[in-house]
Amino acid sequence: MPLNDVVSVNGRFLRSVRIDQDDRNEALEGFVFSSSVREILNNFSRQQSESGQGAFTWTGPYGSGKSSLALALSALLSGSKKERVAAASKTDPEFARELWKLLPPKRDGWKCVSVVGRGMEPFQLIGDCIKDAGLAARQRKFDTSEKVIDYLQYLASEDTESSGGLVLFVDEMGKLLEHAASSSGDAYFFQLLGEAASRSGGRLIVVGILHQAFQEYASRLARDIKEEWGKIQGRFIDIPVNVSGDEQIELVSKAIIATDQPDYASQNAEAAVELLADARRGASAVSKELLTSAWPLNPLVTLVLGPASRRSYGQNQRSIFSFLGSSELFGFQDYLEKTNIEDRKDYGLADFWDYLDFNLQAAIAVSLDSHHFANARDAIARWETKDGGELGVQLLKSLAILELTQKQTGVGATLGALCLSTNQTVAAVEEVLSKLEAASIVVFRKFRGTYSLFDGSDFDIEAALGDALRERSDFDLSSISNALSSPNIVAKRHYRETGALRWCELRVMLESQVENFVTSFAPTNGCFGAFIVSLDDATPSIVEDFGEYRWGADFAVARSEKSKNLVALAREHSALKDILVSNPEIHRDKIARRELNDRIEAIGGRIEHEVWQLIASAEWETGIDDLPMTAHRNLTVLASEMADRRFSQSPRLNNELLNRTKPSASANSALKLLLHAAVLKEGTPGLGFEKFPAEKALFVSLVEANKLYVQEGNDWQFVPPSGDDPANLIPIWKATKSFLKRRGSRNVQLTDVYDLWRAPPFGLKDGLMPFLAVLFMLAERRNLSHYREGIFLSTISDVDVDYVLRAPQMVQLRWIEMNRTTKRLLTELANAVGEVVDKPISTLSPLEVGRALIAAYEPTAPWVQRTARLPEHAKKVRALFKRSNDPQKFAFDDIPGLYGKDIDILTDQGISEIAQNIKEGLIEIRAAYPAMLNRMREHILNELQVHGCTAKAYRELNERAKNIRDVAGDLRLRSFITQLTSFGDDLQSMEALAGLGINKPAKAWIDSDIDRAIVQLTLLAQQFNQHESVARVAGRKDKRSAMALIVSVDDRPTPVMEEFDILDSDDEEVNNLSRKIEEVLQQAAEGTGRNVILAALAKVGAARIKQSDASEEVDG
Repeated sequence: MPLNDVVSVNGRFLRSVRIDQDDRNEALEGFVFSSSVREILNNFSRQQSESGQGAFTWTGPYGSGKSSLALALSALLSGSKKERVAAASKTDPEFARELWKLLPPKRDGWKCVSVVGRGMEPFQLIGDCIKDAGLAARQRKFDTSEKVIDYLQYLASEDTESSGGLVLFVDEMGKLLEHAASSSGDAYFFQLLGEAASRSGGRLIVVGILHQAFQEYASRLARDIKEEWGKIQGRFIDIPVNVSGDEQIELVSKAIIATDQPDYASQNAEAAVELLADARRGASAVSKELLTSAWPLNPLVTLVLGPASRRSYGQNQRSIFSFLGSSELFGFQDYLEKTNIEDRKDYGLADFWDYLDFNLQAAIAVSLDSHHFANARDAIARWETKDGGELGVQLLKSLAILELTQKQTGVGATLGALCLSTNQTVAAVEEVLSKLEAASIVVFRKFRGTYSLFDGSDFDIEAALGDALRERSDFDLSSISNALSSPNIVAKRHYRETGALRWCELRVMLESQVENFVTSFAPTNGCFGAFIVSLDDATPSIVEDFGEYRWGADFAVARSEKSKNLVALAREHSALKDILVSNPEIHRDKIARRELNDRIEAIGGRIEHEVWQLIASAEWETGIDDLPMTAHRNLTVLASEMADRRFSQSPRLNNELLNRTKPSASANSALKLLLHAAVLKEGTPGLGFEKFPAEKALFVSLVEANKLYVQEGNDWQFVPPSGDDPANLIPIWKATKSFLKRRGSRNVQLTDVYDLWRAPPFGLKDGLMPFLAVLFMLAERRNLSHYREGIFLSTISDVDVDYVLRAPQMVQLRWIEMNRTTKRLLTELANAVGEVVDKPISTLSPLEVGRALIAAYEPTAPWVQRTARLPEHAKKVRALFKRSNDPQKFAFDDIPGLYGKDIDILTDQGISEIAQNIKEGLIEIRAAYPAMLNRMREHILNELQVHGCTAKAYRELNERAKNIRDVAGDLRLRSFITQLTSFGDDLQSMEALAGLGINKPAKAWIDSDIDRAIVQLTLLAQQFNQHESVARVAGRKDKRSAMALIVSVDDRPTPVMEEFDILDSDDEEVNNLSRKIEEVLQQAAEGTGRNVILAALAKVGAARIKQSDASEEVDG
């Protein structure tokens, strides 16, 4: 069960009193008129009556009852006798009679004006409260300190016979002093007020209610300013309002309500009473019951709460009761929520240390206790470094608190106190303490019987600071700007609307430095200006109109004459940093170094507070005439107004991944994938993204949402922004086109386009530039040519995307325009190239037609681009294409220039003739390579005795090659035969075979290589035939029959001889013919002898041979 189920804090103790609103008699219900209260009022009234002193301060911690005391006094001095009597009965009638003797109310009592301080000029606040009390007309003006003080004197002095005078109660006077201590306030009013009260003859009494000593409110001021406050403090007599320690224990015990208590609560209370009895010999004993009632506070925590609340850092809006009701980390309510009753753990001194150290560190750093806390933190850190254990940490924290409050409580860090604070046995605590002593972390003081933290530092920071301030006459004011935790003012509304994060620097400088700053200011991709707090340094204002500087950046300037304390704090801050850097002693003293760092941080906080105080009352000069009234007071509103004007045409692309100066690696990776898909998958719905990866999120938020990728007909394509333009891209789009058009026929670096986009009025972030660049190139490709390192590229590829992403300086753009003649020429060229590639050109633009012409030429083989075996006209066209690096120049300058001498390009006939010539040249160029390979094919097939180019013929050749593939021993021949096993009618087969013949890739061929290839392939074909002849010897089935015919003819001296082969594929035809001859012989030569028949066949064969020889001679 959590403790907050059984423990609570009485709400009556948490309620604060408002002296300007609460009913005095109701507020006195339950008021405890203790001996301390009696003594305070008695001291106050006697000093006023006997010495005539009229100005007092009541000083005490929060929760000490000061406001209730003020209400009690105002009721006792009330103008109503009935109310005075009622107040006397609720306090102490006897004391009331003594008070009335010293401060006689007379018939009408004392006029009372009750003021509760807040952050404004005190004379204005008091003037308002005089009116609220009905003591002045509403229309009366209290617009100066003098008018308010004069009127107070008037109220006090009137009706002296029947009225006691005027009592001015100023509760929360500290807030008025804090305002006076700020850059915008003035403390001199309190000096005038104190003097007026003391000169009033006892008729004007001023009671200021403070939570800490007067000088503590000057703690935010620099050392040399504090001295001036000493004069003001001297006008007031300070009366401490302190509840005694025992009274505070009683209040705490009554404030905590517990429905159940464990047994150890009483045991611990008894142990605490014994400790106190031993420490406070002769003093009255503390009630065990009160300490028990304060459970679950450890009795020692109950004891130290009062003294801790009276220390300077404990009085900043904090009291014992605010501690009990606070849910701050390590506070009492936080403990109740996180602790179970079964844990048997009370709220100990170590817990209270954590509360102070975590929540009040900044206040402690500038208090007198800063050295003690720094020493304790160092001791704890050293013990933790040794892995000494949690008990040691608890003992050190408890020891630090006990040592700090010993003078007030009388209880030091004895062995018994440390055992009680940690709920540990004597043996366990002694064991750890001996280890702490051995490590020189704590030391035992025998004469006191207490343990203390070992103080390893003797560095005097105050003395070092005094020396540093005397040595340095100047200092760097940048320490003020550097001390600000938020040195930039973000244009928040502008960011929400555009997605672009922009800000202005917040700078503090002397008036004499302003002009040099604004003239040398260089804006960045995020910072577009500066808010300047100009401090008066007795230099005449140099910059009167900031409008003349607004061409490069925006400036808002607030001039302040009340900057004396801020400058002094900055000097102190710089001096402390100098000590930290340059003093050799501080480098050897870890504790002092920690304390010094804490002080630097705390003074930095004061500087920031001072700056924001200045800003809160500043009037900003901007040079902008039409700013709304709200912008003059709210910096973020003003920054947004300035950003709206400077970046009036900023695109509205709300994507946090890319709309920044330096996107993350994951964002850049997603952008790369998106842009690759844009160039590779354009035409696919949604660019083909599936599920929802990061790149699709970019596509949806930046492209799809802004209608930049739409379906036109059956195709999806990127388009320029149009219509309602939710992303406000039309202005930057138009500006980019105009920028490119103004440069005419010159290439424009993509980085120059980026500079245009980055500058006002667009202010595009660097992270979005590659995205917008690729989209612009895709959507405007009809009129936009792009180049990489000066070389024209006909299409946008993923490689171009990589260059845009990584090296935009390598990418150039150019805009292309047309007139009537160029449109006509473009039309004819489009028709011509459409016929060549057998695909019509869908878009009539210089880029599309130029790209189509180049695309028709680019696939030609490298040999075609080198060969001299082209017709002369084709060579001229080829030279034209080889020189081409710009589609516009190619279409409108290079092509007409080729024929300009012979053809009138300004006539329709001339334009048609040019287009026809280009078409014919392209056809010849494109056909040259296939024609060359086909001629080579025919020759090789003849050598291989392949008749025809049918699929059947190729299959038979493949089978012949497979049959002898393993017979060839020569590697080159074997490669040739292997190629033939899959040789077909395609160009690639012939290209590969020719490359084998000359051992050279096709891309490197020249004309002599073609001749050599034919020779080499002929030799390889003959070797192929010879290997087929010996196939039978190798035990393989021959794929042909070898035959020979020898005939002796009468008219020849030598026989006729013929050797020839018959392929297996010819067997059927041979068999058919032989059957027919056999039938003829049988019919015509019955009874004819064998020799006659053979002779007849030989004679016919010889005639066939002779006929074949004759035909060869004719062919030759």
